[in-house]
Amino acid sequence: MVPILFLLLAVVSGKAPSRCHEGDLCFPSTHEFLELRTSLEGQLLFPHDTEYKDVVSMHNVITTKNPYAVAAVKSAQDVQKSVRFARKHNLRVTVKCSGHDYNGRSTAHDSFMIYTGYMNNTHVNLKSTRNAAGEITSDSGNTWSEIYKEVTLFIAE
Repeated sequence: MVPILFLLLAVVSGKAPSRCHEGDLCFPSTHEFLELRTSLEGQLLFPHDTEYKDVVSMHNVITTKNPYAVAAVKSAQDVQKSVRFARKHNLRVTVKCSGHDYNGRSTAHDSFMIYTGYMNNTHVNLKSTRNAAGEITSDSGNTWSEIYKEVTLFIAE
């Protein structure tokens, strides 16, 4: 019944219901944030944490945006838990890896950011049956320079 009400509200008003913000009844409690924090392989960061500033800083010095919390994920399972948490509480989600977005779309004030920069595993398979030159699998936290460096190591061997 409730989802139908939200859909009806969206159709009548011409826009989707707004996201949940701090102070709203739907906003996660401290206990719920702590439960998420303990379930992650990575970290859940808040503005008072020392790592927070490094993770949210943009390469674009024109603007700085401060998410309410950052899930600094280390695995696909962490991403899934973070997305489910945000969906459950109707939080605005932003996703950041390196922060190379001139418009700053990888962060937003009071959002729930999922930071993938710590997901940086790579796997090189030179005996691929799909490609004679080999293949590389890379997590989303890698930059192209890191991937080129990894491939160069295998070529040199």
